[in-house]
Amino acid sequence: MRPPEGLQGAGNTAMDWRFSFSSRIEEAFHEGGLPRVAKLSCRKLISPWIEYGSVEFFCRDLETPVPICVPDIDVSIRQADPSDIRIILEAYDGSRFEDKILKRFDHGDRCFLALDERGRGVHASWVSTRFARIAELNLCLSLVPGEAYIYDVYTRRGMRRCRIDSAIRSFTYRQLREEAYRTVFLYVRKDNLAGLRAAERWLTPVGEVSYWRSSGSGRTIFPRYDLQVPAFRDVLEKIGTPEFITPFRAQDETNREHIAPASI
Repeated sequence: MRPPEGLQGAGNTAMDWRFSFSSRIEEAFHEGGLPRVAKLSCRKLISPWIEYGSVEFFCRDLETPVPICVPDIDVSIRQADPSDIRIILEAYDGSRFEDKILKRFDHGDRCFLALDERGRGVHASWVSTRFARIAELNLCLSLVPGEAYIYDVYTRRGMRRCRIDSAIRSFTYRQLREEAYRTVFLYVRKDNLAGLRAAERWLTPVGEVSYWRSSGSGRTIFPRYDLQVPAFRDVLEKIGTPEFITPFRAQDETNREHIAPASI
């Protein structure tokens, strides 16, 4: 079984989204001052050849109670459908593309929206229950029944620090719990400080992985894998051990139906 061609699932990668570099510099200075701006500038200089960084994985056990969280402003939260495409794009400050959003719906992924009192999108996040794409590691991982993957969590600029993120996480996790899902996973790039803080409030960190990627081909230079694509949980078991550099050998996976990694 293969994941759908063009599957989108990178939680915070934004690799082909049109963020202006100036806005990223502004956010970097706000989050980490001049040292963070210098690091971002260095990455920009070498980006035509190499992309590097690290990602941190998180999980939450949904069999434990999920607290109800009320945002600081008046918003309504609901699950979206393809007819909400305009609102979804608005929630992302116009930084996503309509065709990719529609492909996510075609693949069966679910979008959760927060809307302000005028019906404008202010926050969006996505849930997949089949595959989890980790673009930085060039991996597409399978999920087993009872597992869900959260990705592309975003709150509009100007609407942050209003507990909207916490409110929609609470709504989403409780909804999944009612549907008998037992575990949620997500990952956050380590240079996304706001995303890390939000994830740490609701989930348990389980490990991180550094990576180097070729900008031209999109192929991962480090870590390298000798694998067919494993389940998400198999990756988490490898994090923090030397075996993660060359894990998941075919002879160890003889009883698993493999899926091929999606191209980046």
